[in-house]
Amino acid sequence: NEAEDSIAMLSDEDSNMERGFIRRELIEKAFPSPDNGSDVKIFVCGPPAMYEALCGPRDSEEVTGILGEMGYTSEQVYKF
Repeated sequence: NEAEDSIAMLSDEDSNMERGFIRRELIEKAFPSPDNGSDVKIFVCGPPAMYEALCGPRDSEEVTGILGEMGYTSEQVYKF
């Protein structure tokens, strides 16, 4: 399924996948709810600005940003 493959593309190739910034609406559409507990695993890797927007600084265990606002926890979000 498309959501399992990717929620954003950096390529100019033709595709039916979403493109652009990862935003709350894309996360709500593609990710399981944080209410699913330990079954949820989100892996974040990218430039510092992406960490700040999605989950907070890479060196901080606390989940802030969009994912924190949505209720995801440090047990569900893995920062690389």
